[in-house]
Amino acid sequence: MIATSALFCQLPLEENISSWLAQIQEATLELLEAASELVAIQKSIGKIEFNRELKRYEQNPKDIKEYLELVQAYSDCDPQEISALGILALKKLTRPSLDPVRQALENLTDITPAKIEDLTKTLIKRERKPQQLRDTIWGEGGMFFNTGDIYDHPTAGVALERMAREEGKTPQTITAQSIELRQEVVKVLEIQSSVTEISLPTSVVEEDSSSLSVAINPTLPKVQFQGKEFILLDPSKKLVLELDQPVLTPIQPPFASQESVERQITLEKITQHQADLSMAQSPLRTPLSELSLDELKATEVLLQAAMGQADWKQITEAIAKINPDRKETVWYALSKDQRTLARKAFPLHHILLTQAVKNNLIYEWLEDKSGRAIHLRIHNTVPSMFDELVSIENLETFLKTLSPRETASI
Repeated sequence: MIATSALFCQLPLEENISSWLAQIQEATLELLEAASELVAIQKSIGKIEFNRELKRYEQNPKDIKEYLELVQAYSDCDPQEISALGILALKKLTRPSLDPVRQALENLTDITPAKIEDLTKTLIKRERKPQQLRDTIWGEGGMFFNTGDIYDHPTAGVALERMAREEGKTPQTITAQSIELRQEVVKVLEIQSSVTEISLPTSVVEEDSSSLSVAINPTLPKVQFQGKEFILLDPSKKLVLELDQPVLTPIQPPFASQESVERQITLEKITQHQADLSMAQSPLRTPLSELSLDELKATEVLLQAAMGQADWKQITEAIAKINPDRKETVWYALSKDQRTLARKAFPLHHILLTQAVKNNLIYEWLEDKSGRAIHLRIHNTVPSMFDELVSIENLETFLKTLSPRETASI
């Protein structure tokens, strides 16, 4: 493709300049040879492993990639010959925009960096777009306009300076926004100028015996400004409120919602269950007044379990309806004795897992949908990122293999 010889040795240069230029050629040759070796290594171990090795040596794969692409671009050339051009000239010739220069060099011998520069100036011409002159207030190229000094509106200048300071915008930006708003306002006022009165259709939103709330639905054009719509009404026009005839309905006495009724019934059941248990009551850590309806229902099921009237399936169905971070709050809505009785309805694996968390063997656990396996988070410190799946049959044996974590690591 490109052929040359060691021209630097033939040029009439000072001895010291020639020696340094020769060193540049030698450095270029060494770069090309090193890059060729890296290409061979990349082909043998694959790109992914090759990039891993580069990072292990704290190299940037993107930089090394440029050397590899450079060698591949000149794979048909003799490295000894093209090294005389220098690494920068070789890199420059790989640009797609210099394809005409590379094609011209294929038919030349004794190629030098100076010849490459001359061919680039001859073959590569940059097109410049002619500037369009406008006979308006717009400046060169239509990028700006100049209104000139304003002497007869001093308050406008003061207001512009204040807005620029308070809003953190340039005076030019505020001026442009003002022009946009003025155009919208003038457009709406022109439409309203042809009418004698403005109708405002309304609809009733809320009513009672002493007041009426309505929603105005104007059909007039709205002012568009900074992505929002505004209603602009000419005060000189007569405004007509088109109100639908309201149908007055008798005021209904306040009534209890379905949720409040269910809540009251659930509270009464809980009170009855606590009375039926007839045991020494310890203070409750969670007042019933702080619980939602679903949480109250879960509390009711736990009390039923303490009385032997609910099984584990009913407990899990009730607990599934409350937020996970509220389970402990619901649990302590029972007294200590009530919790002890309720645990008798819990399966063995639940007791083992609860004790494992308490003893710092695991972070958390989650029962599999099948109900036959347990997800455990043992080492992973990210919540809900489980790293073990153990069957319920092997759970007790597996937990015995774990060691408690240090308190400081928790």
